[in-house]
Amino acid sequence: IQGLSCLEMNDQDALEELWLINFQSEKISHWDKIDFKLREFPVTRINLKTIAWTQISYVPSDISHVYVLDRETMRQSGTQVSIDSSGRPKIKARWFSECRMLPYTELNAIIEKKTEENKK
Repeated sequence: IQGLSCLEMNDQDALEELWLINFQSEKISHWDKIDFKLREFPVTRINLKTIAWTQISYVPSDISHVYVLDRETMRQSGTQVSIDSSGRPKIKARWFSECRMLPYTELNAIIEKKTEENKK
Protein backbone atom coordinates (compact mmCIF):
# COMPACT_ATOMS: atom_id res chain seq x y z
CA ILE A 1 0.00 0.00 0.00
CA GLN A 2 1.39 3.35 -1.08
CA GLY A 3 0.21 6.95 -0.80
CA LEU A 4 0.10 9.32 -3.78
CA SER A 5 0.00 13.11 -3.64
CA CYS A 6 -0.57 15.09 -6.86
CA LEU A 7 -0.41 18.86 -7.22
CA GLU A 8 -2.43 20.40 -10.03
CA MET A 9 -1.46 23.96 -10.90
CA ASN A 10 -4.36 26.05 -12.23
CA ASP A 11 -3.72 29.78 -12.61
CA GLN A 12 -2.30 30.84 -9.24
CA ASP A 13 -3.87 28.08 -7.16
CA ALA A 14 -2.40 24.68 -6.42
CA LEU A 15 -4.86 21.86 -5.83
CA GLU A 16 -3.57 18.80 -3.97
CA GLU A 17 -5.29 15.47 -4.54
CA LEU A 18 -4.55 12.43 -2.36
CA TRP A 19 -4.86 8.73 -3.18
CA LEU A 20 -4.08 5.43 -1.51
CA ILE A 21 -2.90 2.72 -3.93
CA ASN A 22 -3.27 -0.94 -3.02
CA PHE A 23 -1.05 -2.78 -5.53
CA GLN A 24 -2.17 -6.25 -4.39
CA SER A 25 -5.91 -5.70 -4.84
CA GLU A 26 -5.39 -3.27 -7.76
CA LYS A 27 -7.61 -0.66 -6.12
CA ILE A 28 -7.07 3.05 -5.62
CA SER A 29 -8.83 5.16 -3.02
CA HIS A 30 -9.33 8.90 -3.51
CA TRP A 31 -9.50 11.25 -0.52
CA ASP A 32 -12.85 13.05 -0.83
CA LYS A 33 -12.29 16.53 0.61
CA ILE A 34 -16.02 17.21 0.88
CA ASP A 35 -17.14 14.05 2.71
CA PHE A 36 -13.76 13.53 4.42
CA LYS A 37 -13.46 9.86 3.52
CA LEU A 38 -11.65 7.60 1.07
CA ARG A 39 -13.63 6.38 -1.96
CA GLU A 40 -12.35 3.21 -3.64
CA PHE A 41 -12.09 2.66 -7.42
CA PRO A 42 -10.64 -0.20 -9.51
CA VAL A 43 -7.30 0.31 -11.26
CA THR A 44 -7.68 -0.29 -15.01
CA ARG A 45 -3.97 -0.62 -15.78
CA ILE A 46 -0.95 -1.18 -13.60
CA ASN A 47 2.56 -1.95 -14.79
CA LEU A 48 6.11 -0.67 -14.27
CA LYS A 49 5.44 2.49 -16.34
CA THR A 50 1.77 3.35 -15.79
CA ILE A 51 -1.06 3.34 -13.28
CA ALA A 52 -4.48 4.21 -14.75
CA TRP A 53 -7.94 4.41 -13.19
CA THR A 54 -11.40 5.90 -13.66
CA GLN A 55 -13.44 7.61 -10.97
CA ILE A 56 -17.19 7.86 -11.54
CA SER A 57 -18.83 10.88 -9.89
CA TYR A 58 -21.71 10.23 -7.55
CA VAL A 59 -23.48 13.49 -8.40
CA PRO A 60 -23.86 13.97 -11.31
CA SER A 61 -23.39 10.33 -12.26
CA ASP A 62 -22.80 11.00 -15.98
CA ILE A 63 -19.35 12.49 -15.32
CA SER A 64 -16.20 10.44 -14.87
CA HIS A 65 -12.57 11.34 -14.32
CA VAL A 66 -9.88 9.30 -16.07
CA TYR A 67 -6.37 9.43 -14.56
CA VAL A 68 -3.09 8.15 -15.96
CA LEU A 69 0.08 8.36 -13.86
CA ASP A 70 3.46 7.97 -15.57
CA ARG A 71 5.51 6.23 -12.89
CA GLU A 72 8.84 7.32 -14.46
CA THR A 73 8.18 11.09 -14.67
CA MET A 74 5.55 11.09 -11.86
CA ARG A 75 3.33 13.27 -14.06
CA GLN A 76 -0.38 12.59 -14.03
CA SER A 77 -2.89 13.47 -16.72
CA GLY A 78 -6.53 13.87 -15.82
CA THR A 79 -9.52 14.01 -18.14
CA GLN A 80 -13.10 14.84 -17.19
CA VAL A 81 -15.54 13.03 -19.47
CA SER A 82 -19.31 13.40 -19.64
CA ILE A 83 -21.97 11.59 -21.66
CA ASP A 84 -23.88 13.85 -24.05
CA SER A 85 -27.60 13.59 -24.85
CA SER A 86 -26.93 11.09 -27.66
CA GLY A 87 -24.95 8.80 -25.32
CA ARG A 88 -21.49 9.65 -26.66
CA PRO A 89 -18.55 10.56 -24.43
CA LYS A 90 -17.43 14.18 -24.50
CA ILE A 91 -14.20 15.58 -23.02
CA LYS A 92 -15.06 18.48 -20.71
CA ALA A 93 -11.62 19.24 -19.23
CA ARG A 94 -7.99 18.09 -19.17
CA TRP A 95 -5.22 18.83 -16.72
CA PHE A 96 -1.77 17.72 -15.63
CA SER A 97 -0.32 17.31 -12.17
CA GLU A 98 3.08 16.70 -10.61
CA CYS A 99 2.97 13.74 -8.23
CA ARG A 100 5.00 12.03 -5.55
CA MET A 101 4.66 8.71 -3.77
CA LEU A 102 4.22 8.86 -0.01
CA PRO A 103 4.61 6.20 2.67
CA TYR A 104 1.21 5.09 3.98
CA THR A 105 1.93 6.59 7.42
CA GLU A 106 2.68 10.03 5.91
CA LEU A 107 -0.50 10.00 3.80
CA ASN A 108 -2.54 8.94 6.82
CA ALA A 109 -1.06 11.81 8.88
CA ILE A 110 -1.97 14.35 6.16
CA ILE A 111 -5.55 13.03 5.99
CA GLU A 112 -5.91 13.12 9.79
CA LYS A 113 -4.63 16.71 9.88
CA LYS A 114 -7.05 17.82 7.14
CA THR A 115 -9.94 16.11 8.95
CA GLU A 116 -9.04 17.85 12.24
CA GLU A 117 -8.76 21.25 10.48
CA ASN A 118 -12.27 20.75 9.09
CA LYS A 119 -13.70 20.15 12.57
CA LYS A 120 -12.53 23.60 13.75
